[in-house]
Amino acid sequence: MNFKLIFFIPFLALIFAACTPGSPVLPTPANTPSSTSNPTATLSPTAALTASATPTALPLPPTPQPIPAATHAALTLAQPQFDAVPLGKCASLVEGEASFSFCVRSILIGQQAASKLFKVQVPSGLQWVIVIPEIIYDHGPANQRVQLVHEDLFNIISKGHVLKNDFMQYTPVSNHLNSVTLLPGETSQGYLVFAVYQDDDQPVLRYESQGKATYFALTKPRLPAAEALPITPAWFGDQDMGSAAHPVALGKTIAYDWNGSTLLISVERMLHGINARKELWAAGGGQPAATGDGQENMIVYLHIHLLDAPSTPLDLKSTLFNVYNQGQPAAGQPEINCPMPCLNKLSLYVNGDASGWLPLVTAASDPQPVLGFNNELFFALTDSSQVQSPRAVYPAFAPDAIGPNTIKNVKSGVSLQQHSVVQSLAFSPDNKWLASGGDDHKIHIWDTGSGDEITTLTDSKAMVKSVSFSYDQKWLASANGDETVMVWNTANWKLVQQFNQGGSGLFAGFLADGSLVSVNQAGFITTWDITGGVKLKKDTTQKNISPKCNDSRLNGFDMTFDGSIFAAALDCGYGVVWDANTQARLVTDANRAGDSRVKPYTSAISLSQIGGLAAYGGSYYHQIGFLVDISDISRQLVLGGVGTGTPNIPAIAFAPSGEIVAAGIGSTIRTWWPDGYVWTGRKAIDLKGHAVQVTALKFSTDAALLASGDYQGHILIWKASSQP
Repeated sequence: MNFKLIFFIPFLALIFAACTPGSPVLPTPANTPSSTSNPTATLSPTAALTASATPTALPLPPTPQPIPAATHAALTLAQPQFDAVPLGKCASLVEGEASFSFCVRSILIGQQAASKLFKVQVPSGLQWVIVIPEIIYDHGPANQRVQLVHEDLFNIISKGHVLKNDFMQYTPVSNHLNSVTLLPGETSQGYLVFAVYQDDDQPVLRYESQGKATYFALTKPRLPAAEALPITPAWFGDQDMGSAAHPVALGKTIAYDWNGSTLLISVERMLHGINARKELWAAGGGQPAATGDGQENMIVYLHIHLLDAPSTPLDLKSTLFNVYNQGQPAAGQPEINCPMPCLNKLSLYVNGDASGWLPLVTAASDPQPVLGFNNELFFALTDSSQVQSPRAVYPAFAPDAIGPNTIKNVKSGVSLQQHSVVQSLAFSPDNKWLASGGDDHKIHIWDTGSGDEITTLTDSKAMVKSVSFSYDQKWLASANGDETVMVWNTANWKLVQQFNQGGSGLFAGFLADGSLVSVNQAGFITTWDITGGVKLKKDTTQKNISPKCNDSRLNGFDMTFDGSIFAAALDCGYGVVWDANTQARLVTDANRAGDSRVKPYTSAISLSQIGGLAAYGGSYYHQIGFLVDISDISRQLVLGGVGTGTPNIPAIAFAPSGEIVAAGIGSTIRTWWPDGYVWTGRKAIDLKGHAVQVTALKFSTDAALLASGDYQGHILIWKASSQP
């Protein structure tokens, strides 16, 4: 299949239930920082976060005393002010024996700059600025051509935030400033390239040499000047606000006095696990982000505003931030790459404003980590404002789950035989049972430990296209080829319900709230109350199908565990993903056949339960698979075919965590993991054990097991071995 688009997200934030952490053992607040006259805020596609030592656990510091009420008057947010040389005017500068005039004659910003840098993608949240200065060499050694200035002497200040210039190596413009050399009396122009915040129309250029800074306005002053904005934030220490026992809620702003300066700080969002690793992988140019045993990557998006400070910029080092798990500081941060915009080093002027990502690590087993600043101000990283419904709870992944770190050790163990084509597979939530359905019109229930067949369900009169266990393991459902949907009680394996869905069955799956979703090949979707046999909801794929699709029959269907996202593989060659509640189409892409003699169609589809990923299997030679990130369709990356001559992929499956995707490529199970291998189109590991075409694949809900079935009824159960 030749779906060639991967859409990257910087991600839909995951929603967790939050609870108040216990009293932790915390380090004492850090020493008062010093301000320097030469701060830098590294902002580059591969900005490295230097490793720092693990904070020493010390007794809990005293509860901060409330700030006097007199300090709680409304604060004002104003624009940063600089004594800057106006646009088009010159400043007299001296370097050694040379004296020269430096003027910013003009700039290109936003789309104008992007048109000159069309081969380079601007980092997310930023816009390009091309500065066009003029250099007039006034006096210096005669007959000696010199380079008067260098790009390293310049920084851009965007909204009061010092952003270092790290983009020259990516800049396809001529007459780079570093290439300008002059004799006394000569004049020349050059180029400097920066990235500034998208909503900043008043950036300032800073030239710094020999401890002296000169500022250049890059735009004309606003008329009239922007008015100050009064705000009344929460204050650190008021009613224990911001303490370890009462961390600042996600998205809330707190005022914090630090070394005579007032900071307004908020944590806007948090990504962890696969969502964080996708961003870190992209920032690192395809290199996976490293973590220690039992850890996972985390990135938090911070917003920091500096209300008052000394005349020099205030430096905020990333080592002032640390994650706490169950009250204990996490291990020291590894040296990893930082997504843009990056706040691993931060330098702000008065009224400066900065927003960006900070890469961290956290314990993989902690669902409610807390972010600490200066060892005394704490932020919750989970959203307590969202009431969690039962369907938002998903089983935890096993310590030995099949993933990037274990896939090389995955081996087949139990071997089963049902003597007919395997159409569908499903693990019970406790992994003790495996249900298999096929062309023999039967459902076989297997003991996953011993391989024994526990029972055989013979109520169906047609092939069994789909099987599913309920999350409480009380029920088993099937969708059959004769329009029926059946439900059995797993306590005695008796048939308790039978529905007619009005079309040949394709899919049956339980939601976390106990309701059942069934889908037929015509694309009609029905949600059932299995206790009363009542239709709760009816839907269809028709409204989400592209007008170019001439055959809307479904070959595959999948959904997230909470039923919020649906995905369908269509016979016309399209795959479609949509929001089940709003009906908003998230992704539609065509299976573009490389061989015009072959009619394309999409044969299988699978969604990851977290991570916002969908995988499609297709039907034509050498172009039979693609992956799509459904979280953000604004960014795209071309992915080629999976490089096999197999004309079909009847089975494709994501591990629930989204960390592994597996596809039946002939008799081989080919696996990839999204941290680099899927995104670059390279295969990861091939699992071999079948002699004929693999027709069904299914991961257990905790990703500890993978079941595969083939055309001859042979079933294998795979798991990660402790021995390589």
